[in-house]
Amino acid sequence: MVFLAVSLINALLGQPVGLGGQPCLDIPSKHPDCMFVQAQDTSTVQLNCSWFGAYPTPKLRWGEDGDFQVTNSLSLTLNSSMLHDKQKVTCTALHKLLKQENQKSCSITLRAPFPEGKPLVTVLEGTNLTLICSENTSLPPANTTWRKGQNQDLIVSGSRYILSFEGPAVKLTIVNISKDDERYYFCRSENALGVRELEVYLTVKTSSSAYTGAVIGVFIAALIVGSAFIVVKVLYSRRHTICL
Repeated sequence: MVFLAVSLINALLGQPVGLGGQPCLDIPSKHPDCMFVQAQDTSTVQLNCSWFGAYPTPKLRWGEDGDFQVTNSLSLTLNSSMLHDKQKVTCTALHKLLKQENQKSCSITLRAPFPEGKPLVTVLEGTNLTLICSENTSLPPANTTWRKGQNQDLIVSGSRYILSFEGPAVKLTIVNISKDDERYYFCRSENALGVRELEVYLTVKTSSSAYTGAVIGVFIAALIVGSAFIVVKVLYSRRHTICL
């Protein structure tokens, strides 16, 4: 009766039972799971390593110098001063059924932010423009914002500026652009590993300058065509001399 009760309890817990009602030694076929945990403090990184289903309880360790602890789940908190780009953090698992050379492990590679986009943009006055900045390589995920001017004033959504998010892209739409909008804009991404910025310079052309540019372009094109026509005419008139 006791054996049946123990078997039932262990079955509910997912633990195999051997003869005499004693749990069998068991080891998960998969490696431990390493994952990033969202932290409120952006100056730290929190990681968690878990390896469920082993009996007896396994030993887990973060890094090479830490101590093994008897647990199914082990957390690690790292301060920004301890971090660098492309740093690899490994969790190792030990178990009675595992030989030393067959240790199971999982790893997480930390990455600093790297925002990407067009550094130079030209737009016509009176139109709308959307600046796009993408950042999808950082771990932990970076906080990305748009700023403007030499003081890098934070941009918030309103009637003139509209912020939107589409996957890894952070979009800034400027409505009814004027000459006053001609300046530097900064896409700023930050996580515990550091801060990186994408500088975007916006050039605003007035309608008159666009018209003047078109006129100049037409004039230059006509000048080139006219010059070519004159050269061809001269060569044709002297074709006998050129042949000799």
